[in-house]
Amino acid sequence: MRKEDFERFLCGDGPAIDTGSIEDHLDALAAEWCTPVVALGVCLVRIRESAPFLRDLIERAADGEALTDEDSQLLFRGQYILGAARDTLAFQPM
Repeated sequence: MRKEDFERFLCGDGPAIDTGSIEDHLDALAAEWCTPVVALGVCLVRIRESAPFLRDLIERAADGEALTDEDSQLLFRGQYILGAARDTLAFQPM
């Protein structure tokens, strides 16, 4: 779902809602110890935006690149997001 469509869905006839940049949500997934469920949900709903970042991370890990702790955590959580979205492009590097 596109960002604009998601925001329109959330606000209905009420005041506009800004769900933020996908990068901010990915950063929250990477950095926060407790799973930020809002960020996780936004990344799943806006899979067209989050998937390229998550696929790139999988490819880097599959190529043997050393990942930071934050990247490792995002990789772990990102696999669930890509799996829930049934993103078949993510399976090839694994």
